[in-house]
Amino acid sequence: MCSLLAGNLHNVEIVEGTKGYLALLLDPSEVQSVLPRDTSHLPLTKKAAAEQLGVSLTALDLLLGLKGNTPLIEWVEDRLPGPIKVRIEQAEVNSFKRQYVTLGELIQRDGTNHWVVTGKLRAAGIDPVQDPKEIGVYLYDRLRAIPVPP
Repeated sequence: MCSLLAGNLHNVEIVEGTKGYLALLLDPSEVQSVLPRDTSHLPLTKKAAAEQLGVSLTALDLLLGLKGNTPLIEWVEDRLPGPIKVRIEQAEVNSFKRQYVTLGELIQRDGTNHWVVTGKLRAAGIDPVQDPKEIGVYLYDRLRAIPVPP
């Protein structure tokens, strides 16, 4: 409790003539906002999902449709107090990874550079599933792109 009082709570009053913790009047919503919460049961944060997908947070926002475009990944609203408002189910991330592969993943697989990989994909007639400028990432159909030899 001391660490909470060390500058994290602003709406604190002390009742005169009362000792100990009973002398403190705290704003419950403020206390709730600064207490750590167990998030292990919650869907992924955008940061965690972006790391698993190998995309930037900006690209993830585009993939989620948060910039007004058509979403490729479904998300759920986090209604708990705190700054996080968008979460992604692990099953949704897994499904997306089964369907799509990023250029970055193909580059890592091949151990080469983007010019070589995109050249091989183009030669095989494989284009990104959407304009990379619209979704912030080069994204390919996994079933078509993975068989292209490194």
